[in-house]
Amino acid sequence: MARTTLSEFQLELDATDEAYVRRKLILGGYSPSQERAVKAWLAQREKEQAEQRAARDYAISSRTAFWTQVGAIAAVGAAVVTYLATYAA
Repeated sequence: MARTTLSEFQLELDATDEAYVRRKLILGGYSPSQERAVKAWLAQREKEQAEQRAARDYAISSRTAFWTQVGAIAAVGAAVVTYLATYAA
């Protein structure tokens, strides 16, 4: 497949539904050179999706860790206030 044709084909893949591309690949709807390009494109998509999932999971865990720390600080504060109210009087 010529370089310009390959880049045009990749643009076409980007504009096409991924499920359709996978279905067409399974059914043998691509030529051998197109099949290599489709497999590389799908591998790249899977890599990007894994990176997005990892970033989303990291953001969620960061928020959870933050609120866990806030809760711990609030619990310590409540314990100090209770101690002072009980024994300082």
